[in-house]
Amino acid sequence: MKYLLATCAMLVIVVACATPSQAAVIVDPGLAPGTLYRLVFVTEGAMAADEENITIYNQFVTTQANLSPELAALNTTWSVIGSSPAVNAKTNTGTDPATSTGLAIYNLGGERVASDNADLWDGQIENAIDVDQYGTVWFGRVVLTGTAPDGTGVVDRQFSGPNSFRVEYGYTDQTGSAWIDANDYQGTLSARQYYAISGVLVASAPEPSSLGMVLLAGGAMIAGRRRARC
Repeated sequence: MKYLLATCAMLVIVVACATPSQAAVIVDPGLAPGTLYRLVFVTEGAMAADEENITIYNQFVTTQANLSPELAALNTTWSVIGSSPAVNAKTNTGTDPATSTGLAIYNLGGERVASDNADLWDGQIENAIDVDQYGTVWFGRVVLTGTAPDGTGVVDRQFSGPNSFRVEYGYTDQTGSAWIDANDYQGTLSARQYYAISGVLVASAPEPSSLGMVLLAGGAMIAGRRRARC
């Protein structure tokens, strides 16, 4: 009994000492090694939608991604899921169903958001894009997109579009069309969050973290002692 209590105490200490990035960010959603996929997240940081050049937004979400050591280690590209007057979101992100089938897309909680490009732009997604680069879940937050549910820009509501005082937005907790096109937001100068999508990634064999190994070992010891009492 003392051994069991000591083991449990050790597990509690290890869990309590885990950093947010160790405990929360799931980069590889448990796919078979070699599987191709993409990741999406909502930025923790915010910026105004007052620039017309889509490259500026791509640079912003890339900077946000690289603030997470786990995401930076992927050494991939990141693009904003958003539209400028010159570039539609589905073009900017390489997710146009007319040009490619695409791949399964997962959020940083390990949940599948879409099975392919067509699924991403069919008016609803499977799970919300509500986890940021640090593993924090954002509920009901405004995300600037300038984009319609089919991946095209909303006329006069894109990033710094002709009607520069309004921009289309979505909500982080939505899976219907409102994930990307809930309404138009008045005030492009107000800093808000954005969605980001990775380039193509290749799933590798999982490497359990030290926390995961300790929890697994502790669980096995507890289960073993329970079986011994039967």
